Amino acid sequence: MKYSQGPWKWEGKVLCNEKNIVGGGDWDFSDANKRLIAAAPELLGVLQLILSYHEDGNCQLHKEDVALARAAIAKAIGEEE
Repeated sequence: MKYSQGPWKWEGKVLCNEKNIVGGGDWDFSDANKRLIAAAPELLGVLQLILSYHEDGNCQLHKEDVALARAAIAKAIGEEE
């Protein structure tokens, strides 16, 4: 993956993980955006896991939902069409 792995956490206006620091200074994020950004790696992982269950035949998803999930994953990993 091209993104920095989590877990991410917020310390004031700074978002950080074990190796990276983002933000500070004039950067300002709402609490809702902070939670969403910090959860993004886990959300991507769970979505990929759900699709893998579908592809293995262990759960059934509507084809429209599968398309939405694939599009979201592609966007997250920089492969959107």
